[in-house]
Amino acid sequence: NGCPSTVTIDKLKQKGDSKVKVTATVPGSGTLKVGSPSDPALASAAAKKSLKAVTKTLTATTKQQVVLTLKLTKSAIGKLDEAGKLKVKVKAVYTPVGGPPGSQTKKTKLKS
Repeated sequence: NGCPSTVTIDKLKQKGDSKVKVTATVPGSGTLKVGSPSDPALASAAAKKSLKAVTKTLTATTKQQVVLTLKLTKSAIGKLDEAGKLKVKVKAVYTPVGGPPGSQTKKTKLKS
């Protein structure tokens, strides 16, 4: 049934005041979307999204590590400034060519 759809979020790291650096491993070519679990592009949920989603199309057919930088939304930046810290969930959805999507969600804490 096509390529494996396993995606692994290896690292989440705060970058500056309003960005999160995501390092993920995918098994081959396909599409990788990373953002908030509540983002309609990734899943359906009622909570507000705190990260702007990023999509990357992968053409290499071998296992690879992908680094993406996500930006916080204006409301998330406001919450971070107000409270001095913010819990963020990051969801990665990998869809291989001709196969079903696979996903992983990971949490991280940000500090202002």
